[in-house]
Amino acid sequence: MVASQLALARPVLWLREMEIMGPINPGGATTSQSYQRVFVCKPASANAQAESRRSSQELKASEDGCAKTILTKLARRAYRRPVTDADLKILLGFYNDGRASGTFEIVFDNCEVPKENLLGTEGGGFKTFMKTLEGGRISIGAFSLGIAQGAMEAAIRFGKDRKQFDTRIVDFQINQMKVADMATEIHAARLLVHDAARRKDAGEEFARYASMAKLYASEMSMRVTTQAIQMHGGYGYCREYQVERMYRDAKLGEIGEGTSEIQRVIIARSILSEE
Repeated sequence: MVASQLALARPVLWLREMEIMGPINPGGATTSQSYQRVFVCKPASANAQAESRRSSQELKASEDGCAKTILTKLARRAYRRPVTDADLKILLGFYNDGRASGTFEIVFDNCEVPKENLLGTEGGGFKTFMKTLEGGRISIGAFSLGIAQGAMEAAIRFGKDRKQFDTRIVDFQINQMKVADMATEIHAARLLVHDAARRKDAGEEFARYASMAKLYASEMSMRVTTQAIQMHGGYGYCREYQVERMYRDAKLGEIGEGTSEIQRVIIARSILSEE
């Protein structure tokens, strides 16, 4: 699927941003002045954590030895290659810190890049890089969708186990309404994300639809994770349960690859330009 392919390619895109923007020297090298990029994600690690989100019952075991074994298995599935000690160090850090995405800062200081590595045309770096964001918004939509699905499943599991007045709380009508709303919004977001990905795969114009998918899925994910915490009650606020982490992770979807406000501007301008 397009979204997963873009996620795996993102480290290359971040590194090439510097190559796109550098001027050409007569000596045949593209030289960047001191260059800094903040908030660089490591998608491979995030992918492995996405696997672990769906395996929250396994991750209940908090002993480092058990966590290392589980994370090794999940990392092999995500990386599709042998797992190194460096990989495990990063993953265990995410596990112990309760974070699902590694975010780092990257700095290029007097870095030279060969002329043949220039992407696109000289001076066209901004336009080229903005095109990559359009595809990345499908990834964020898929990312938000997965968090919401996991949060709903966690809320349902908890609702079936937790009893009040000798009744499972999932059997209370107010909580059934929450489940119905969550499931409906998740399904709507899935259709938007799949439609945007299909348009990109088909070579059609997809920028507006990528923004729609990203906007709706990210805001939907915040609503669903909020309701999932609400169904957990006080437990939803505790780190022993995964929904508090999902809530924190979901917020990134409203910020990364263009904020919700920017998506609304893009969508409106796209529609109004047709008149």
